[in-house]
Amino acid sequence: MIKSPSKRLFALLLVLLLLVSGTALALRPAANTTRDQAEAARTSGDWRTATTLYQRLVDAAPSEPATLLVLAELRLLRGENDAALTLVDRTLLNQPTAAQADQAQLLRGWLALQSGDSLAATVDWNAVSAAQQGPANVLRMELALRSGDVISATNWLNAAGSLAGNWRGYAQWRAAQLALTDAPSTTLQLLDALDLPALPSALPPLDPWSLPKQAAALRDAALLEPDARRISLARMWADEGFVLAARAILATIPTDSSFSSLASNEDARLRWALGDPRGALADLSAAVARFPNVPALRRTQTTLAAATGDLELARAALLAATQMDGLSAENYVSSATLAVALQDFTAATAAYDLAIAATPLTGTFHLQAANFYIAAPLRVCSSGRDHTNRAIGTEVDRAARSLAAQLALRCNDPLAVLHVLAPSLMQTPDDPQTLYLVGAALWRLGYRDFARFHLERAANRAPASVWMREAEKLIGQP
Repeated sequence: MIKSPSKRLFALLLVLLLLVSGTALALRPAANTTRDQAEAARTSGDWRTATTLYQRLVDAAPSEPATLLVLAELRLLRGENDAALTLVDRTLLNQPTAAQADQAQLLRGWLALQSGDSLAATVDWNAVSAAQQGPANVLRMELALRSGDVISATNWLNAAGSLAGNWRGYAQWRAAQLALTDAPSTTLQLLDALDLPALPSALPPLDPWSLPKQAAALRDAALLEPDARRISLARMWADEGFVLAARAILATIPTDSSFSSLASNEDARLRWALGDPRGALADLSAAVARFPNVPALRRTQTTLAAATGDLELARAALLAATQMDGLSAENYVSSATLAVALQDFTAATAAYDLAIAATPLTGTFHLQAANFYIAAPLRVCSSGRDHTNRAIGTEVDRAARSLAAQLALRCNDPLAVLHVLAPSLMQTPDDPQTLYLVGAALWRLGYRDFARFHLERAANRAPASVWMREAEKLIGQP
């Protein structure tokens, strides 16, 4: 476990944090009228201040469509969908211009889609004028992806025609994804031409702060062979919540492909995520029959069978995996999963220790062990923190520092949060999770003004995220 730094180092770190925060606070722009302040905050990405000020404007003029629409988009960006819908409905009741009505219909359809009402979404988008059918078709593409209809998604995107602004950037991104399986060169061309805005937008749902990392992964995937590209795209879409589209892509991988067993494994996990554990286990059994010598399938079978209470199947699957590739770290982790299902925490802790001893990639397994102690929960502030700290400096350093800071905060050690996140704060000063954790630690240490600065930045950098919600538990909602 990493030793605690000296008080002198803590003091220096605090001084640096306070100086940075104080300088940024001093550089905030001077105020003019409320509308000027509101628009300046919005265009600079200060969503909290913009939301507060536009709310004041709406309170003062509750029937002005342009202001209602801006506030609706701000509320939508923050994940406050009910409030956004109320504002959109008020817009449509107050004689909006044709362009404002189109914007409101697009927003209302999107909000309907978020609530799972695809029929209402379609009705709203059909009400949009011919001039705005391009954006409406982009949203129809989104609906098709959520439904798992990749062909229709491609057709809707092709029907969108010429687009401008954020709609163009969003369409480019989706087109790059859709081209990956059959036209990777087109994917690379689209990524080269990707036109991203400076700030996130609520509609289309475009986040230029997180997209570069996803675009880099997509670029790497374009260099793979065809079936590997399909698996990469399926994983990307699953991470975005397009589970049905991910399964549709996996289903296109031929059964005689060298990637077929991996595709079956991925698909079973996705079917599990959709709430069909029995179906997932049945799929795995069929995959095991086709690929009897693939230990990864058996390990997934162990996990899912243990989670459903079929301990006999879990034991048999674990035994088969062990017979195939011996006492590997992955098999030890599977045995820990089974031990947890049996509520044998002593065996589980021993299994994680053996997993760490069995591999040079210790950081990954230290983190898995730490997450076991957190989930149990069992000795979170001792064994959990110990494993997390041991992962620092390994192949998973960034994730380890993040988890170490979360545990330090949970275990009432705010100074340790500042110590462990100092490198992260220098490397990625705009990371919302880091900003939240540093702000929360400063809050507990009593530096409330400077804590607020970091917490506000966390909320602004990740609207609608857990970090925004956690930050606003301390500093309040706008």
